[in-house]
Amino acid sequence: MTGTLLRDSKEETAYLEVSDTEIELWDSAAGGAIIGTAKYPQALPGAEAALQSCDWTDLDEDGNSELTAEFSFSDGTLYPVNST
Repeated sequence: MTGTLLRDSKEETAYLEVSDTEIELWDSAAGGAIIGTAKYPQALPGAEAALQSCDWTDLDEDGNSELTAEFSFSDGTLYPVNST
């Protein structure tokens, strides 16, 4: 999954690597540099398959996006994760 985010007030494409404990944001799909990590408050087994959407809004207007990810699990549980 990819998304467009603001970093230092400039738009940039980020590539997401989703695991059961965090989302890592990379500047390139092929071995680029890591530009951020959003750790979950608890492990989310199956997070990669459950990821439904990501929002990249700059909530505090500091020129950098905050990541809000929403997960939907097979048991019907919805789980939002916010990272600042």
